Amino acid sequence: MSKENNQALFFRNTIELTTTEGILVESESLWELKTNEFVLVDDDQFATMPANSLHFKKVDN
Repeated sequence: MSKENNQALFFRNTIELTTTEGILVESESLWELKTNEFVLVDDDQFATMPANSLHFKKVDN
């Protein structure tokens, strides 16, 4: 997946997920696509998911 016009791409998870780090994240949380993984947009914790996950929908900018 690539970035369009150097703008960040944001997504929301469509179901409750357990991240790579073992953190439970509620559905509709905001994620940013970075290189080959989704990174949770959260100041309190760092969480990632593989970019090939099917449980994400793109947020319209």
